[in-house]
Amino acid sequence: MGRPRSTDRVVFEIEDDDTLVPPEGPEAEPGFEDGEGPVGLAMPFRPWWRRRRWWLVAAVVLGLVVVVLVDEVNERRERAELLAAAPGGVLSLADPPGERWRVAGVDAPWPSAELMVATLRGAVVGLDPGSGRVVEEFGPAATTRCGPEVGRPAAPVCVAGEQVPGPDGTSLTAERIGPEPADSPVSSSCEDGVCRWFGAVTDGRDVRVQATDAGTGDVRWRRTVAFRTEGRAEHCANGSELDLTSVVLTATAHTVLVEGCGIDAWLSGNGRVLERARTVRGDVEVLARPDGGYRAWAQGSIGTGLTLMFAPDGRGVRDASGVVLDPVATDGSSDAVTLVQRGARLLRVGTEGRIVWDVEQSAELFLARTQREGVVLGHDGLATGIDLASGATLWRTQVGTPAPGAWNGYADEVAFTDGRRVMIVVEGAGEDRRAVTLDLRSGEERWAWDVPGGWQLRAVGGRLVAETPGDLVGLG
Repeated sequence: MGRPRSTDRVVFEIEDDDTLVPPEGPEAEPGFEDGEGPVGLAMPFRPWWRRRRWWLVAAVVLGLVVVVLVDEVNERRERAELLAAAPGGVLSLADPPGERWRVAGVDAPWPSAELMVATLRGAVVGLDPGSGRVVEEFGPAATTRCGPEVGRPAAPVCVAGEQVPGPDGTSLTAERIGPEPADSPVSSSCEDGVCRWFGAVTDGRDVRVQATDAGTGDVRWRRTVAFRTEGRAEHCANGSELDLTSVVLTATAHTVLVEGCGIDAWLSGNGRVLERARTVRGDVEVLARPDGGYRAWAQGSIGTGLTLMFAPDGRGVRDASGVVLDPVATDGSSDAVTLVQRGARLLRVGTEGRIVWDVEQSAELFLARTQREGVVLGHDGLATGIDLASGATLWRTQVGTPAPGAWNGYADEVAFTDGRRVMIVVEGAGEDRRAVTLDLRSGEERWAWDVPGGWQLRAVGGRLVAETPGDLVGLG
């Protein structure tokens, strides 16, 4: 029996929904209307802007992907620029270095931030650390003096005559000023050409130091260093004569040391006299800190030491009870870190002198600093990874002891970092040295490399360059 038909009718109200009315007549396709042919789904018509909606979405997604990729490229470029400018910064330490180029016959090489400067074939030149090609020629070695040779200046300053290459692209001169000094109550006793001097030099002339822009010739600053009584006359003697006029300038990339009879002063890069450093008995060395400012260290009477601290403009700031450790290598990140060794305790001190953390740890060298991790080393050759936010120990690895030159004020470059790894140069067999590379987060050894005898490694423009007897060798 057939299914009964319903006599009820369902009526729908038809509204305009922007769909296309199906065609009528002979051109109409078979479908629901005539009951013939295959059943087909009638697709509603959508305006052009609806049909292209997915194309718009795809374009937006593609644009976002491009933005992310551009940001990533810019981030990598910025990271590379920071590493290249940082002390001990190397673009990659993923693999042991191999020789990429070699230039023979070089003399007196030293690094600036972007070039290796050396004397080659009678001229002072700048070599590109990536290729070894001569990219700048500064003048004949016989009459050209370039520097400062200590502290990685941003660009070499080359001068002639009595001038001295100074910080921040300046050339320096010094002269005695003021009236002729009165006689001092000093005496001498000479025998077989050897003289002994007694008494103090109580009067002398001041010294005026002038810094001139090496490019424009404009005077950047002038400072007068006042004469102070020299208690030991032998410091002013030159054989059998007193030398009350000579002045010696020694400049680094950030400091100037002025020395002479009654004159012993450190100046910051902008010419400010670091007066506190002049008040300490004995030899005091002022060092520029990689993260900004200066420190002057003098050994204390009870062995804990005292570090005099100065701001980047040379103003005196808080002093640190203990020995301040500055990183040999950084990744260029801006987070300045001050570590202080006080007895058997290692402290991190904030910018206002507040102790951020205090842990039991003995360290002699602060090898490397990144944004999150630090690596310190003791005289026993034990490297320790430290979380800089909390002071917690991340790892400990025995690596060995660096060469003796690493323990002086301007440390030899015995540590390098690419932000993920740290390479530490330690003593090997005989005169050879060994480079050990550790992962910064785990302390695991990634690779080791025997550094040939006589090689001194430098980080220049993010590249490793070796100073060797008579040669420069580019590594990569």
